[in-house]
Amino acid sequence: MNWEIAYTNDPNYVRDYSTPEEIRAAGLSVIKAHVPCCFQKELEFSGIEKDLYYSNNIENLKKYAGTNVWYFSEFSAYEFDCLVFEGILGRADVFVNGTKCFELPGGFSGLKVVDTVVDGKNSVVVRIHPSDDPFQTCGLVKNAYVKRKRKCEIKNAYIRTVSVDPEEESAVVRFTAEIEVRHDSAHEFQHLNCKAEIKDEKRVYASGCDLFGSRIDLTVEVPRAKLWWPRNYGRPYLYDASIKVFDGGKQLDEFDVSLGIRTVWLETEITEGGGEISYISVNGKRLGLSGPAWRAVDILGFEDEERLEKVFESVTDLNCNVLYVAHGEDLLSEFFYDLCDKNGVAVVREISVNNSSNYDDARAGIRSTACFLRNHPSAIAVCSRAQSVPDVLKNVSPEIPVIPCLDEKGSVFATAGSVPASPSSSTIKRFIRRESVWPVAAQDASGNENAYALHSADPLKGIKFDPSPLTEGVNRFFDRQIDKLNPFCRQTQIVQAEYLKSVIENARASGKSGNGIIWNSLCDGWPCVSDSVTDYYYVRKLAYFYVKRSQSPLVLVFAKSAEDDTFELHAVNDLQYGDEITYVVKDLTESGKIVASGMAEIAPDSNTVIEKVRLAKNGFYLISWTPRTGRSISNHFFVNEGGIEYNSYTDSLKKCGFYDFEGFEE
Repeated sequence: MNWEIAYTNDPNYVRDYSTPEEIRAAGLSVIKAHVPCCFQKELEFSGIEKDLYYSNNIENLKKYAGTNVWYFSEFSAYEFDCLVFEGILGRADVFVNGTKCFELPGGFSGLKVVDTVVDGKNSVVVRIHPSDDPFQTCGLVKNAYVKRKRKCEIKNAYIRTVSVDPEEESAVVRFTAEIEVRHDSAHEFQHLNCKAEIKDEKRVYASGCDLFGSRIDLTVEVPRAKLWWPRNYGRPYLYDASIKVFDGGKQLDEFDVSLGIRTVWLETEITEGGGEISYISVNGKRLGLSGPAWRAVDILGFEDEERLEKVFESVTDLNCNVLYVAHGEDLLSEFFYDLCDKNGVAVVREISVNNSSNYDDARAGIRSTACFLRNHPSAIAVCSRAQSVPDVLKNVSPEIPVIPCLDEKGSVFATAGSVPASPSSSTIKRFIRRESVWPVAAQDASGNENAYALHSADPLKGIKFDPSPLTEGVNRFFDRQIDKLNPFCRQTQIVQAEYLKSVIENARASGKSGNGIIWNSLCDGWPCVSDSVTDYYYVRKLAYFYVKRSQSPLVLVFAKSAEDDTFELHAVNDLQYGDEITYVVKDLTESGKIVASGMAEIAPDSNTVIEKVRLAKNGFYLISWTPRTGRSISNHFFVNEGGIEYNSYTDSLKKCGFYDFEGFEE
């Protein structure tokens, strides 16, 4: 479909239009649309606005407060076609051939299907109502297209693991769906039947039955089932699963999906002190997971699969095995969850409730999200503050547990706080004018707000950049702040990197949290100073490399002993096989003096204290170990007591080969 956009930013404009002819006759500004995309980004693509992410340019959106927007298109269709909207952002009315088909309350609305198209020429208008908030993005942010309705269609398909028998190594999978027969075709069918199939590389497991109603309900047993596991715990095996409908041997429709056979339960464990720890078990196993809170890859809601895939490369490179998708990140597509399924990355999804005050609309939104998630093995849990979520999920997706949100009592994950770091100097010069790059502050020398003020992590909510966490962190960690761009940016990156390293390694070494740790965050959705470990242009901060080492499946880390003033050297192994290692710990502040060494047997899926060591204040230690494979692996540990001299710290980084500052101009 070829879409166009008409708009007027006259706040007093009250006319409305339901056909493209009316819109063209009105003499409004019209630009080409690149669906899926948001209106604000379309202004940049059309050349009306310059790069919205450079300097103060995003402020130009203020003049679009109260703007009326109409998406419109004309298309050819056949009698039994339908018009599909995968997602609309904003309060909207949708007209097909001049007749209003539905209206949306605001926020993000998922899949909508219009059946009222006619044979021949058709028109559609999506009227986005104005908002007083100039930064409230809106538009057709997901695909919209014409689809041919089959004579017999499979609807609401749901393929889920009912049980896994670890002793017999078998699994039972249930297939449910509804059948919708087109009203003009019912008389054509003589003998409807259906078939459920699960295929691997060598075998096909199937079940079938005749259809006497509109519902399919079949089970398939899979002997010697290969299970889906998050990274480190096994292979995220995916079968090809399908539901097919036939009439007299002729296939009428097929629903297919990549099936991950796995069970998920929310369980409770009594601690030694008599307390409780809740945790999610996958395939009967409690997992220690580590990964970031996921942010939109573009703050304006421009869903770009190429960019999403590029950001996701960091997920696997960092060995993340969980992502927490927070409220507000509702635009994620099947493409995102397919990547998670394939790469063994568990997803905990926070379900938001549509801002409609209508109770039925709210439940419908929850149901739509649950139906979206339920055929993805990576979706291991949801969380929400809405009381109706557990009730809706019980009927729609009963195997996905509901857990408390991250900031609520009883959360199964520990969380890391937000510690920002400046991006590299070369990145800063891509979005801040060169004459304004120093100091990294929200005001210039005259006290006037500068471009940095706008480049916070979330400018669309009116949040301004606050430099105080940067300077306070630097002053706590170092003996002084260096007042030059390059070293100051490196100082902030060191502070962030040491913090994230500390919380991830402490969580892995202690094992006290239910399922591990969620940290902030992976990649920026626009150029800014933030807590992400990768900036908008994919330039990695120092923390990226620290986190990568800390999240290695087998890693040696130090943790403060609870019994005395020593530090315990832990071997944390998430892998499902053991290893034998030789290790050595060197004090790089004492000319490489060896403070610990030896050999250790590491059990599968274990946390082993190898030995206790006394470490010096502000000491920088290189930990190296060699497994049976013979390839030496390294990590470091810094005893942070504050007041460290910058050159002393960076010299230690260089000695151990960890001086990983990308994008700095010397």
